[in-house]
Amino acid sequence: MAIIAQSILWGLAMTISALTSLWFSVGWQTSHLTYIIILVLFSSIIAYPLARLTLHIIDRKKRFETQFAGSFFCLTIATIGLTAATYSLSYWSFYAQWHGPAFSRLWVWQFFFTNLGALYQFAVMGLKLYLPLGIVFLTLASWLIAREKLPQK
Repeated sequence: MAIIAQSILWGLAMTISALTSLWFSVGWQTSHLTYIIILVLFSSIIAYPLARLTLHIIDRKKRFETQFAGSFFCLTIATIGLTAATYSLSYWSFYAQWHGPAFSRLWVWQFFFTNLGALYQFAVMGLKLYLPLGIVFLTLASWLIAREKLPQK
């Protein structure tokens, strides 16, 4: 149950970060505000347990600093990676109506380059949603995870 609560908290934290970034950059004046909130919230909720699982696999009772760095790395990669992948598939689903027949050679090329373009677009415009509060939340969450994983004396 704790991991579910932590996942929801992580999703809310990343959503607050995205909303803050949007407030400072465009004052929430975007027609895609609901889509952005849903994308960030659910991608982050799903990314948190994946990051914790990865951390559990690669981290075995090491020092606090190592656990902190591992948590920081796993949370960063899982959150950004899953949000980018979800955005990419959403982007592709819009443009798929103009693509060639499914699973043809043309379709494979179009699928690849459409997703590559979406990932580039996310890197340029989407990563700023995690700044500046995302770094603060990431540091706090990593510290809490590393502290939680310390061997009890």
